[in-house]
Amino acid sequence: MGTLVHVPHPTDASRKWTVGSVTGLVDQSTVTVELRAEDGGDTVQVDLAAGPLHTKNPHTGHADLTSLYYLHEPGVSEALEARYLQDEIYTYVGHVLVALNPFKRLPQPSPADYVGKHFSEAAPHQFAIADAAYRSLGRPIGPDQYMSQSIIVSGESGAGKTESSKIVMKFLTTKAVGQIDGSLGNLQQRIVDVNPILEAFGNAKTLRNHKCVGRLVPVQFCACRPAAPLLPADSSRHCSSSRFGKFTQIQYEDGNKLVGAFIQTYLLEKSRISKQGPMERNYHSKSAQSCSACRSWLLAPGCSC
Repeated sequence: MGTLVHVPHPTDASRKWTVGSVTGLVDQSTVTVELRAEDGGDTVQVDLAAGPLHTKNPHTGHADLTSLYYLHEPGVSEALEARYLQDEIYTYVGHVLVALNPFKRLPQPSPADYVGKHFSEAAPHQFAIADAAYRSLGRPIGPDQYMSQSIIVSGESGAGKTESSKIVMKFLTTKAVGQIDGSLGNLQQRIVDVNPILEAFGNAKTLRNHKCVGRLVPVQFCACRPAAPLLPADSSRHCSSSRFGKFTQIQYEDGNKLVGAFIQTYLLEKSRISKQGPMERNYHSKSAQSCSACRSWLLAPGCSC
């Protein structure tokens, strides 16, 4: 008795879990749990036949979820929430990085703080994942032989996959360019600058990305502002969601010398061109073709599009 456990939230389905203290045993398959005060302090009966009780972790907020004493769904959710409320949006699960969208600007660490360091030596971040891949790339497995590395970025719409990919790519290209002569010029910048072009033709406002940060600016496609720049200077400030998949291959020679990049797109949501759902928009390039759309882009601050 008295053990703190996670139980399904009785009224708020959006939270799914709440915490309570076991107070009694009704029968062999039912126990009573007193919920914490912020959830009303009511006593509820929990049917053990529907699923086991999940004991609450004594400590939360670990930078690596594998450090949790009890590794179960409500425990993971609680730990991620505790870090999120402290603006710690990155958390490891072993060598996997969990990134939560903060929906606001947060200060970013320096890439130099992650060069050559183990995951446990710096706060969780995409830089650590990118540096580990880069060091493995430059480690020969035989005479003049190196093993290619892969970083998979996955998640639901609006989770921040595009932004995480940009951070990883910028780290990899910046680190490599520092080791080659100036004959390649601004190759690193050109590789990174491909993203806004892809986003103009493959990103759109969706219900998952309806909140913007910053001010949207006019684009060249609009006849009423022909002198406007092609794209916003910071494309991450759009009401923007990628509606396509992307495979990016950064190419090196001799293990770690950057020589180029290859980007392949697939699974473009073609139906969006002819029809959009309620409160959603066409691709940015298509939306900006009419003056009416252009004017709504100029209604900032915020996103009223």
